Amino acid sequence: MAAHTVRRRGTDSSGRGIYASDYMWSWWQQVLADPAVAPFAHLIVITQGAWMTVAGGGARASAGYHDGGGCFDLRVWNLTSRQVVTLVWAIRRHGGGAWLRNLAHGGFTDPHIHLVLGTDYDLDSGAAWQWSEYIAGRNGLASSGRDYHRRPNPLITTPPEDDMANADEVLAAVEKLTKRVDRMGKNTAARDRRIRDMLLSRIDQYGEKGATAAQLKRLRADVALALADEDNEA
Repeated sequence: MAAHTVRRRGTDSSGRGIYASDYMWSWWQQVLADPAVAPFAHLIVITQGAWMTVAGGGARASAGYHDGGGCFDLRVWNLTSRQVVTLVWAIRRHGGGAWLRNLAHGGFTDPHIHLVLGTDYDLDSGAAWQWSEYIAGRNGLASSGRDYHRRPNPLITTPPEDDMANADEVLAAVEKLTKRVDRMGKNTAARDRRIRDMLLSRIDQYGEKGATAAQLKRLRADVALALADEDNEA
């Protein structure tokens, strides 16, 4: 698994595939897990993902910005104004750029949050320009107006280190843990089989979707505990 590998993550609100790199998806999971966002994370809907060229093409109003990596659009009609502000702020605190787009900001008749993760791979040229506009304190629109949301000070342009796990580290950890857990064997007590199945399920999940550093740390702790229990009972 490489951080730039693009995978389908689900289906958007228009029935198209949601695509993102392992790197961006790992980052997005950390945004959703932010303590300020987690209480309403189940309400957050991706209306347009990245790599829309793979999904059959993006919305015309997006001007191709979603054709490569780094960009999501998020539904807002089901969120309160406070939740919208909280989500935009969380995205920015985690190293991304985000704006609420509506009639007043961009002339959009379908309000949504547009985000761009400048550290993702292979951004479309428009998305890369938009990221540079965000860094410069502007609104990411053709007008190049001033940013109209609260900005971190100092500006955070790289996801915090704790948010992201190196892709090679994830792969190595998954392979190592799979081998160790598999050695627990199939002909063990029911309790040990449940532990083994739980661990393999978690390993598969992280291997497919990417994992944050915190998730890897918890997974390693679970494996160590399970193996210690096994050794004590052997």
